[in-house]
Amino acid sequence: MMKRTALCLLATTVLLGTACSDDEKPLPNIQTMLADMTPDANGQVSELTLDDGGVKTLAKPLNGLKADSTYRIWAVYEVQTPTCVSLIGCTPVLAAAPQAYAADKVRTDALSVVSCWQGASYINLHIGIKGTNTGKHYFGFNRGELTDNGNGTRTLHITLLHDQHGDPAYYTTEMYLSMPLKPLAGTLRPSTDSVSVSVNTFRGVEHFAFIYH
Repeated sequence: MMKRTALCLLATTVLLGTACSDDEKPLPNIQTMLADMTPDANGQVSELTLDDGGVKTLAKPLNGLKADSTYRIWAVYEVQTPTCVSLIGCTPVLAAAPQAYAADKVRTDALSVVSCWQGASYINLHIGIKGTNTGKHYFGFNRGELTDNGNGTRTLHITLLHDQHGDPAYYTTEMYLSMPLKPLAGTLRPSTDSVSVSVNTFRGVEHFAFIYH
């Protein structure tokens, strides 16, 4: 969201500064969003499924990807038409299904949360971790108790796992994580039950709750 705002502010400044010129071309409509790419049997991707559920056709299909897999990415794209985009760049995003981890695997080293939201098929986290350029951090979503709220609804409790793995806390790096909601389909009732994600941050444990859909 911060990147999108910065782009909008920049565009406004440029347009104001060139309002008197008839020769300037309109600025490209650059947008960013989490998305899924699913190659076909030939390893070609011809469309993006955006985090809000929208589907956009790629002006130039991608080739050479692993067939019949799904890639979760942070996509940077230029809007060509309401249904067609040109992919400018992408960053891989870890999409870890919630599961019950053994007690010795449950590590919750502190991090910061920039934002947390529910998309069409995922709960997403924009986080900041402290480490080095070469350190390895490990993440997961630990599936906890399903509690009865006493009003006909239930809440599934999820904990974000973060293993700093001994990496010194020198620099802050921002990244995205996604938890797919599809694995919860047999457990939670849409529009009735909820998911609560707990995250250990530098300010203490924070909770993010969403109605399951």
